[in-house]
Amino acid sequence: MYQAAIKGDWQAAAVLLQRDPNLASAAITESGDTALHMACRATSRTKVIRELVRRIAEAASGIVELAAVMREKNENLITSPGKNEMKPLYIAASLGNKDMVSYLYKFTRLKDLSITEWFDLLIATIRNNMHDIALDILNKNSDGTLATMRTSIVIPGENDSPDTTKKKGTALHELAVQDI
Repeated sequence: MYQAAIKGDWQAAAVLLQRDPNLASAAITESGDTALHMACRATSRTKVIRELVRRIAEAASGIVELAAVMREKNENLITSPGKNEMKPLYIAASLGNKDMVSYLYKFTRLKDLSITEWFDLLIATIRNNMHDIALDILNKNSDGTLATMRTSIVIPGENDSPDTTKKKGTALHELAVQDI
């Protein structure tokens, strides 16, 4: 699965996913990266990324009720990071699960996320056409910091050279490239 994700070979990935659908969201590296993480690092792998997100979203849909039950048992679960240090709200936004985002967002306080986490959430909601939530995030973080922060992309190094980080656009840039 690792090779298929890095190479952008959707045909190979589809065969593997047909054998084991859990590979769509399973850790495939020692550091816990998923096929989606690896495909995103290989920035031109859009078909693989789209298909992985679609499959993961299908698996994740309809679990708002479970989140409500879990929240009743432990309110901190909503803001507790998972294995990859990502919080449930960000994961739901990245997957485009608006119902889950709407549910989790209601219980997320300003102090629950760092400024970087708020920015990542803002970008995820813009990319997944959750503009109402994106606007609310900007209003909630009213000091203007989120409006001027820039996204960045990590470009994996080759032949044991270090990864490099490239700064990209602001939230407004993300919004400008969308078909609205």
